[in-house]
Amino acid sequence: MRLAMAALFLAGGMLGVFRGEPGAAVFWCEKALPLLRGGLACLSGRIPFPLAEAFLIALPLWILCGHSRRRRLAEALAAVLLALTCTWFPLCIAQARTVPAEIPDAAALSDLCARLSGEAAAQRVSLPEDARGRVLLPWTQRDLLREAARLCESGGVPKASRCPELMAALGVSGWWSPVTGEAVVDCALPAAALPFTLCHELAHARGVVGEAEANLFAWEACARGPDAFRYSGTVSALWYALGALREADEAAWRNAISGLDAVVSRDLRAMNALSDREETPLERLQDRLTALYLRCAGAGDYAAFLAWIA
Repeated sequence: MRLAMAALFLAGGMLGVFRGEPGAAVFWCEKALPLLRGGLACLSGRIPFPLAEAFLIALPLWILCGHSRRRRLAEALAAVLLALTCTWFPLCIAQARTVPAEIPDAAALSDLCARLSGEAAAQRVSLPEDARGRVLLPWTQRDLLREAARLCESGGVPKASRCPELMAALGVSGWWSPVTGEAVVDCALPAAALPFTLCHELAHARGVVGEAEANLFAWEACARGPDAFRYSGTVSALWYALGALREADEAAWRNAISGLDAVVSRDLRAMNALSDREETPLERLQDRLTALYLRCAGAGDYAAFLAWIA
């Protein structure tokens, strides 16, 4: 318990300093954090599987298999808190005053959907597709990860999840582990969404906290990339725009999807943009936890980046 108390004391002291003097958080992010991120990325980059997933599996087993479960639980929670205090919480504090733009209104969203739909149809023409008419990516998994890392220049390590079934059950397409410096993505995602998702998670590796800002970063990174990345950025923005439009005006949403190009519509269906499927209990739990995190971290709404591209 002494180790747990020491870690909690150190984490609490650091958070108190960062909260009380935001300049200290900025200093930490500019001076100490790049060194930490570089070291973590160097270490995790030498290991072919996601260290973060291995930790998530090993940690509960370590807690449950010991005799002093409460002590082990306290030590594990304290260690995780200290690690996040060193690698992520200072960014949340330093960027707390970055307020994302509001989601556009229904009329602006309708115009944006029409524009993005036309761009997606034009970009889709040159891309290969599978037997079901869905877009295919012209890279191996390793080459795709390398291309995303090259475009984002983040220093983070993109990796394919070894537990895609769990991620799918939770409705999670990807996540950033600041403790290990890894962007973990479900590579079983529809090909149309995968490059954008990779770039979104790698945006967090660049120190971008806000989800709207990470989406904007991903959209811009995809726009600089090869054809498949450009299409992924456009169709993912269209996915968000259609979702926001459906919440704002159901009739306008139905009008927008009726005008979609057939091949783009197939890709969007693969991404569940046009689906009426109800969420599973696990997905609803994950949504609530995500909403709680967004409020606590001041990370904004994922779809708010639409205001910047509208």
